[in-house]
Amino acid sequence: MTEEESIAITNKIVDAMNDFMQHYNQRLKPSERNRKVGSGTKNLGFIEKVTSISFDANEFAPLLFETETLRRRIKEIEIKRNILVALQSFSRFVSDSMLISSDEAYKLSLIYYNITKELSRRRNPDAQVIYSSLKPFFKKTRRKPHDPTQKEIIRDAKALIHGKKDGKIIIKNERPHLEGGKFEVIDTTHK
Repeated sequence: MTEEESIAITNKIVDAMNDFMQHYNQRLKPSERNRKVGSGTKNLGFIEKVTSISFDANEFAPLLFETETLRRRIKEIEIKRNILVALQSFSRFVSDSMLISSDEAYKLSLIYYNITKELSRRRNPDAQVIYSSLKPFFKKTRRKPHDPTQKEIIRDAKALIHGKKDGKIIIKNERPHLEGGKFEVIDTTHK
């Protein structure tokens, strides 16, 4: 694909996004997004069932309930879902294509790196300069020791309780209740 072709595709995507936003320019903040009910399979099934029932048994619909509005919303969901499925498929296709290109580029770069590495060992001054600039990309970083997370502590405690690890468990209550007083449990477990 040429650069002009990729620019043309990008422009078409931007135009499609602008067209969509003319009809539905709705954006949510992350906190607002978490409070909304989505249209998963179960929810959409419920919405469609209420629509069909309320259209036939309209006498149970409250005064402010409009069956026709609900039908329009379902139609909007279907339209948006079709667009979303197409975009997700396109996104996956582009992502896979980019991964293939990245893999090929990385392998070619490794060939060049290994050549400069070998020439550097043979004391080629130009190769030594290039190799020294590329070498930091392959430097292994050591993980710094850290305090265990609560999840790691619980995992290790369970392993000790069930006899899957050797060690010692010490549990201290730092905030005693008025009724219970202060207590300490010490359990030593060995396989």
